[in-house]
Amino acid sequence: PIMNMYSSIPDKLYDSLYAGRHLDMSDLDVANSANSFGIGLYMTLHGRQALRTCGELARVGVFKVALGNTETQLKLDYMRRRPSPGFHSILVPGRFSAPSTVSGVKQEEEEFVIFDPEQVL
Repeated sequence: PIMNMYSSIPDKLYDSLYAGRHLDMSDLDVANSANSFGIGLYMTLHGRQALRTCGELARVGVFKVALGNTETQLKLDYMRRRPSPGFHSILVPGRFSAPSTVSGVKQEEEEFVIFDPEQVL
């Protein structure tokens, strides 16, 4: 399916988008501890979730994304660079947010991870 999805925008990706360049793998290749399920572009159906993960700069983009065949991934894998054979993206349980000020409970919202910039239309 093709869906409108939100993503926080790291500096490297922002620079490419601002310059009007066609995205390539190096734009998604930002390994850090927030990328719990692999090195790729983390997408969500919820703008608020993207906003929570983008830090002080609060740069969030809305992208049209072709998810293709989606694999569910529950195990952390910081260095993953692609989905399993036969899949185009992965669905993960999401990264933990800060505890809610109302309930004190951490919320988890699912995210999709894409590894191929061609999936961003």
